[in-house]
Amino acid sequence: MRQYLDETVVPTLRDAMKELVKVRPEDPHEFVAKYMLKHSLNAQNAEKRESSSVVVAQVPATTTMENKGTEVVDDEGTM
Repeated sequence: MRQYLDETVVPTLRDAMKELVKVRPEDPHEFVAKYMLKHSLNAQNAEKRESSSVVVAQVPATTTMENKGTEVVDDEGTM
């Protein structure tokens, strides 16, 4: 059980406690709970992004300025 906690919860809990001492909020329990949820969600989202197989292609575009505004034109001269 300890190994599981050391690998999953303890690192974030330590960071939460360090931040708790710096901030000294009125409700320390709520602060730690929110910190844990926020950082847990961030870690989960990062893992999902890293494991995602979606590749985003970037299309180069050129920008031309005209009297009436800005127009974005791709390499083929179309919008």
